[in-house]
Amino acid sequence: MAAGGELERIGAAQLATGRGDAALRRHVEQRIDAVVYQRLDDLFQAGHRRGLLSARPELLGEIIRGAVERLLNSQLPRELDCTAADLLRATVDTVLYGAIRSGADEKSGT
Repeated sequence: MAAGGELERIGAAQLATGRGDAALRRHVEQRIDAVVYQRLDDLFQAGHRRGLLSARPELLGEIIRGAVERLLNSQLPRELDCTAADLLRATVDTVLYGAIRSGADEKSGT
């Protein structure tokens, strides 16, 4: 939720402007790293330590990074009439639900 809030605070117009302004783009990238990626990496690490995730936390982090970069540089938020934060939440949910071990997975060892 905090990560999505930060994306909303930065705003789509600033992100678009940041593409042309190197200093603003660096600032946006630093904020996304600190508020989005670091928090998600911590979440993935905790889930992995508890044995709840079927995939390595490093892989999950890279999937999220790739998805966020693609979302921020695409027209999809506008086309779907969603904020980048909404799409981030949907992406994280999709990745996490796909990576969470089910009871059957734990019993079969997969």
